[in-house]
Amino acid sequence: MKWRSLLLVLGACMKVVPALAADWRDALDLKPGKFPAQRAVAARYEFGWSGVKAAEAEAKFSRTKGHCRLELDAKTVGVARGLWRMDTHAVSTMNARTLRPVRLNQSEKYSKKSFLTTVDFSGEGVKRLKVPTPPDRNPPKLKEFKFSHVHDLQSALLFIRSQRLAQAETIRLCVYPSTGAYLAEIHVLAREKVKAAGREWDAIKCDIKLREVMRDFTVAPHRKFKKAAAWLSDDKDRLLLRVEAEVFVGSIWAELKSADFAK
Repeated sequence: MKWRSLLLVLGACMKVVPALAADWRDALDLKPGKFPAQRAVAARYEFGWSGVKAAEAEAKFSRTKGHCRLELDAKTVGVARGLWRMDTHAVSTMNARTLRPVRLNQSEKYSKKSFLTTVDFSGEGVKRLKVPTPPDRNPPKLKEFKFSHVHDLQSALLFIRSQRLAQAETIRLCVYPSTGAYLAEIHVLAREKVKAAGREWDAIKCDIKLREVMRDFTVAPHRKFKKAAAWLSDDKDRLLLRVEAEVFVGSIWAELKSADFAK
């Protein structure tokens, strides 16, 4: 179970819609919406497995001239850390105007091994290199995904929050978190109340489904995820408040604990 599975919370095993399955690339949403841009914020989250807190993370979002930057630090805690020690640091950069990713640098440290992953996004597609320490017997190979309309996690979240998010609206994206491509469907379910960060929020509830994109661009059910839901604050910030997912090891969740906006 990777940290990005908890943040991402993209799960599925959805029923195949024939028209979409036949040519899903023609069904993607490509144009950013008109919702106001995310302001700079430092947000802290807790993650859990069933009813037990298992990890925590801090995400710092900022804007520079022409670009958005997301810096993420996460680690397992408590009993979970005794079973599975993990520390990760990731920096994602994207184009502020197009909401398309530019580069992702990610380090992961486990008890016996660490990995440094670099993902470059361009109009030609994605290039990913994952380097282990200590090194494997065979040198790492550059992995390519030759499709241009791809998001990383930061750009996917900001693209989604930029849309109208009207009742029953569906948004389709191709997402490449760090190791492979997935077809994600986000369906707006309802407006409701949710508790997070010590208060009750007006929230937008979304159902999230995920299918794996194969080398030949066919899609297949995700092998580890069953279903997921996410709640965004229904205000000018549209913060990610909470996510819940059913995966092959049980129930996982993530919840906002605090958010500090730059003045």
